Amino acid sequence: MKDSSPEQMMQNLLHIVSADADITQMIWNPISTYWTGISEEKILAFLEHLKEWKVTNAPIFQGFKVEGFLSNSPSVVLEEFDNMPFPPHPYSALPKRFCLVLALYSFFNGRLFWVLSISRNEARTTELNAYWHLYQIFRIYTTAINYQGDAETDFYHPCETLRVDFTPMLYLAGHCCPKPSWLRWIIYELGNVSKGGLCNSSAFATNLDILSSLEKSAKLYSGLILIERFPPPPERIITILLPELSGRHFVAFYATPRSGARKRNNQQYDVLCTASWSSSGNNPRPLVETDEAPHRLFSREWLMEQPQVKGWGSWSHIPGFDLDQALHNHISGSTLALEADS
Repeated sequence: MKDSSPEQMMQNLLHIVSADADITQMIWNPISTYWTGISEEKILAFLEHLKEWKVTNAPIFQGFKVEGFLSNSPSVVLEEFDNMPFPPHPYSALPKRFCLVLALYSFFNGRLFWVLSISRNEARTTELNAYWHLYQIFRIYTTAINYQGDAETDFYHPCETLRVDFTPMLYLAGHCCPKPSWLRWIIYELGNVSKGGLCNSSAFATNLDILSSLEKSAKLYSGLILIERFPPPPERIITILLPELSGRHFVAFYATPRSGARKRNNQQYDVLCTASWSSSGNNPRPLVETDEAPHRLFSREWLMEQPQVKGWGSWSHIPGFDLDQALHNHISGSTLALEADS
């Protein structure tokens, strides 16, 4: 049967995504969603390509009893996510070797529905779709790390390796969670990932922990602290995390939606604060500094002037340093090493 192995499924899925550079940036670059204009029609067409991939492989998936994953358009309301078990229950019949490819499918969908929920004026349906796909990522993740199936069949898929493979997805999902409790769980899981690959899970966890605290402070200010739910996507605080050249120091920038500035596909943000910390020492506390200038526009031009970004631009020796690609690589772990050798 076509695409019968997880490796072939993965190859076909990644081929679909890599065919469009704009879509790839939307998925892997946490800030491209807010800076890069891309038509809704293009995103919807791409989502159809993803759906075709799932339909092609549906006969295989049906044998795994992944009813949530197979659901095309879940009929849920926001309040139903409050009652869903969390962490999610593992799928009982899903082989571990198929977990990563199914999670990637859900991740691609979740990120793109998130983009739509920011750009649309009436975006509740796309917002709920984003949360639904995120929930599937978490359920597949718990399946992978708690797998009790055929150890011989899955010999080449140890749980710790899968934790590393899931790290970028968990991190970016943390930017899109509907509930603080989901984000706290992601932070905990990222903290349990051993050093591996090019992704620094500890830095990801610290960045999300600060983001969680900032959202909590915003809720306190607005009087919504008793509501165990984050604001709608267009009202969220956004963040960019960058390693410094040494690979041992990190800086994160945070921005908040500019009041009254939201227009269709033209959301604007003000610089909120900057956090910096080191990976050396015993759990050093991040230094968080509030931006001194009121209502400073959080823009690509402003970010390019920051010392850490200038440092990467000088180091790369590439004319016209591509910040978007650097941010993409930083998350996916495809180029930039985030931990320098001692």
